[in-house]
Amino acid sequence: MIDKTPPILPSGCGTNGTREVFAAAGATNANYSVVWANATDNDGQTPTLVATHQAGVHTFQLGQTAIYGFYYDASGNRAECTRYILVRKYRFLSI
Repeated sequence: MIDKTPPILPSGCGTNGTREVFAAAGATNANYSVVWANATDNDGQTPTLVATHQAGVHTFQLGQTAIYGFYYDASGNRAECTRYILVRKYRFLSI
């Protein structure tokens, strides 16, 4: 039997995948620690992850950046996880 079922994505992918971070006062970027959870597959093996940003700390510029994770199973089926990192300017609150 040929496996044509893509891996099952971990939670945090898709429309709810925006992570908001704030740049320090006067800065134009911020650091964010990228973490990818494991996907699952119907063959019981953990799919391989290929990502635009590997796990670890990355510097992102002000604004929104898309990061992508592609999960491949042993049969070559692919599932795509899209997340967004939104870097905003730090604002002091006036009292």
